[in-house]
Amino acid sequence: MFNVFSRSQVLASGIDDAALQATIGCCIERLAAGIYVVIRVCGRGPHRRFQYFLDDDPLVETGELTRWERDRFRHLGWLTSTTRPRETDVISHRSAAMVHGLPLLSTRLPVIEVSNPQAKGTTAGLRRRLRAIPEPDRAQWSIREALSVTTPARTAADLMRDCGWQSGIIAAEHFVGSPESGPASRRAAFPLPSEVRTVRKAQLAAVIDRMPDGRGSRRMAAIVDYSDGLSESPAESLAVLGLCHLGIRDLEQQARLFGPDGRFVARVDFLIERLGLVLEVDGDAKYLADHSSRWVDRRVFDREKDRENAIRFLGFRVVRLRWKDVVEPANFSAAMRRAGVLPSGIPR
Repeated sequence: MFNVFSRSQVLASGIDDAALQATIGCCIERLAAGIYVVIRVCGRGPHRRFQYFLDDDPLVETGELTRWERDRFRHLGWLTSTTRPRETDVISHRSAAMVHGLPLLSTRLPVIEVSNPQAKGTTAGLRRRLRAIPEPDRAQWSIREALSVTTPARTAADLMRDCGWQSGIIAAEHFVGSPESGPASRRAAFPLPSEVRTVRKAQLAAVIDRMPDGRGSRRMAAIVDYSDGLSESPAESLAVLGLCHLGIRDLEQQARLFGPDGRFVARVDFLIERLGLVLEVDGDAKYLADHSSRWVDRRVFDREKDRENAIRFLGFRVVRLRWKDVVEPANFSAAMRRAGVLPSGIPR
């Protein structure tokens, strides 16, 4: 499944190790020990046999998937192909995030992550944490029913507790603010009504209350407080974290701006009205022609410039933040000083 297969499947089909190794770097990529993925359709005679494992053709078409989608499907394929997890394991943390489509800070995962009530340890390709996951916080995985997976809320809470502030805010913002039907419909339905987001925050808090040892509780409580579900991307989530850590809370996220005649002008990522300042966070692919392109779509670029000019005509300053500005706290603080949000003499 997902064009992922195991070495044992190769040998069972009558193909030897030498033939498998000859395909590496051409049409096959090694994901982990004994786990491989078909990355392209290959016309070379000896390699054609491996098209037998090509069960999801769209996954090898260039430009059809973002890097996150590609890495997610490969991890899901790894989960379906491996025999490493035990019956008592529960897929958790970053692997559960892949199952549920929660965005991650890094999408290339070197291990499968699971929780187990009686065992822990890290081996090649698997990290097992000693965790007892209560019944309300786990469910059977529909693709491989022999395995359980933590619920989206528990997955977000685990990332908040065990994987740091940045991973935590990205997961929490997505859980609170994304429609249940998945990321594809997020843009059309965004932002969710405030009452829905309030219910989601309460669900997240209830999961945290069920975590027994209290470890990481202060960080989790802070992240829940910061998360209003109004970030459209991981980069915006990191900007929320940076602003909150700097004590800047008098801002409006996803603010709607109108002209003197009442005409709608734009919805902006962040508005700090006392400073007349608009912060816009640019994702990696904002101006690209397609997911795999390195080329800027001039029409998208021109529309964005027209939009920015309209915002400036209303009297607002516009500061654009890139990924490198939000992912590194020092860079973010420097950007806020340059924008006049922080006094230049205050180190942060």
